[in-house]
Amino acid sequence: DVELPDGPSILQKGKLKLLASSKGDNFDRRYAQTMGVQAHEDTIELFKKQASTVTDDRTKGATELKGFAQKMLPGLEKHLDMAKKLQAAHPDK
Repeated sequence: DVELPDGPSILQKGKLKLLASSKGDNFDRRYAQTMGVQAHEDTIELFKKQASTVTDDRTKGATELKGFAQKMLPGLEKHLDMAKKLQAAHPDK
């Protein structure tokens, strides 16, 4: 019973448009600035919250959602590390 958006938000569309107009090192720099470290940190925070939630069998899908969050956290943390390295390699000019 989770309602998903049918597309990116206006803010996300603006960021995607900016990225689409970029190439090479300029793309890497803009990606690191707009979708890098902070986005990954925010996502990890949400997944950690769900992964540590106590579930019961009365809430449909809660156990599966908790398991999914726990399974995905190591990969998300690895992506955060990669985003930090990308950001360090392409500082703001």
